[in-house]
Amino acid sequence: MGLSRWLLLLLGAAALPGQAMEMQLPARCLDFGKYPASRAALAFRGPYVPPRVMENRETRLFRTRIRTGAAEGPPDFAGHLRLVSWGCGSGCIQHAVVSLKSGRAQVLPYTSEMGLSYRRDSRLLLVNPPGEEPYVLADGPVALVWDEGRQAMVLLRSCDGKAMARAESARHPMAPP
Repeated sequence: MGLSRWLLLLLGAAALPGQAMEMQLPARCLDFGKYPASRAALAFRGPYVPPRVMENRETRLFRTRIRTGAAEGPPDFAGHLRLVSWGCGSGCIQHAVVSLKSGRAQVLPYTSEMGLSYRRDSRLLLVNPPGEEPYVLADGPVALVWDEGRQAMVLLRSCDGKAMARAESARHPMAPP
């Protein structure tokens, strides 16, 4: 085995503990049906409000991509939200969630390498969804859930859905300051 293969194995083994810390939830917890979007959110059909990107630093930095992505179509997540993605370097994808109902926008605190997994009728969002990839991902998989009451993404910490902590929403607020 060549030196480069040993180096890759060593780097992969070093990344495993970080990956295990991010998601220790069983697959049964990651069922989109366990986190349905509300009827009111699913009933929303417009009019769509443009993103209010000047409310915080992160959305202001990516305002053009957030505005363009939000205008690309109807809601695709949790009933009335639209997910917007853009590249942030080699193997890096940054994401924002935009409420087409209120215009509030939030840059997610996690980047992805393998993208996102989500549905319009569910509040569950998987960053770097588990799959058949033969290599170790730097970030993920991570499970986030949209909390309609807080208007924020929260990090899923347990299967019962009750033990959730804010996913750095203080740094990425959806609510106006």
